Amino acid sequence: MASQAEASHPQPDEKLVQVFDTQQEQEALVVQSLLGSAGIEALLLPANSPDDGLPGIGGFVGGFVEGFVVKVLEDKAEDARRILAEYQTDDTTVAEEAEDEWEATPHDPKP
Repeated sequence: MASQAEASHPQPDEKLVQVFDTQQEQEALVVQSLLGSAGIEALLLPANSPDDGLPGIGGFVGGFVEGFVVKVLEDKAEDARRILAEYQTDDTTVAEEAEDEWEATPHDPKP
């Protein structure tokens, strides 16, 4: 019998499906957090990462990430897309929410 920890993490034979993509890391982090708060484990990966969901050199060009994708297990993809669609129906985009969150967070100036 699989433990709870094993059951909550993707197994090698489980397919990951992309449900969101963006150029902004903060936006992708907000989406990942939103899905996590709904009980859907989401992976944040560099765009063009390998299909196995494991971080590699894909998505990196000259040391820079081309963008970010959020992936979930295939059986959770429909729920994840519905949650994201509901979140954006009030005309507040995830990017605007991430920007507001960033501006509201105190940041230490660099010396």
